[in-house]
Amino acid sequence: MLLQEFRDKFSTIVRVIRPVDTELFDQLLAVMNAQVQWKTQVNNITAFRIRRSKLNKIAIVLQLKRLTSSKWLTVSWRAGCLGYRPCTYPLQSAFRQAIYYQIKNWKRQAAKPKCQYCSSREQLQVDHVQPSFSELTKQFLSSVTKAEIPLVFNYQKFGGRSFRRNNRQFRIQWCKYHKTNSTFQWLCKPCNQKKH
Repeated sequence: MLLQEFRDKFSTIVRVIRPVDTELFDQLLAVMNAQVQWKTQVNNITAFRIRRSKLNKIAIVLQLKRLTSSKWLTVSWRAGCLGYRPCTYPLQSAFRQAIYYQIKNWKRQAAKPKCQYCSSREQLQVDHVQPSFSELTKQFLSSVTKAEIPLVFNYQKFGGRSFRRNNRQFRIQWCKYHKTNSTFQWLCKPCNQKKH
């Protein structure tokens, strides 16, 4: 099932779906079966529940119940759909999420935004001048031990990753490093894409 197909089909259904609802239940089982971590557990699923997110009223939340538990477990429906693009570099994504407020503050303080290359005022994006974001993260990672580097991350509601609470110190170190060593500039989207 494609991502958009899933949204179209299940966006109007907000209820519990049991094996009696054969077609819907089987489609949801197929979505779970397409995910490696669920392949061996699909036979233990007793019910699905589709509801709206409390934070984003148009977002679909998929939950399931298993034979071994009476609690509803929130699971990813996107990962089981065709067209899903997983976050390729979760650490880079968490790095970006951690400095979101630094970027936001810079945007507020930047006077008369315009592209540094072509002077356009359309589709502006914040870009790291020198060093680039990639270079900054490499430099930072070379300053910490391998054991300190997080391997597991939280999922963000609109995509991407963030650091977990147990990685708070690592996140703080990164934010300080970034704030000290980064320089920003405005680039329009086309110029930013040409640069990278």
